Amino acid sequence: MRIRRRSFRVTPMSKRDFYDVLGVSRNANADELKKAYRTLAKKYHPDQNQGDKEAEQRFKELNEAYDVLKDEQSPGPPCRR
Repeated sequence: MRIRRRSFRVTPMSKRDFYDVLGVSRNANADELKKAYRTLAKKYHPDQNQGDKEAEQRFKELNEAYDVLKDEQSPGPPCRR
């Protein structure tokens, strides 16, 4: 019996700059990122734009950008000694 292996490539949804996606400057703080994300997420949410594939794609791009940038802003786990 032969087993077929599938290869999956994980690629980012966009090659755009995440700061540009959210429309904020590179020195934006966590509150500015959150505000920009929430504003754009409301605008492009699939429930608000039913059937609009472009808005759905934009919403996914916004989520990816915010997930990456909010993790960049967090200080990380505390050190244990």
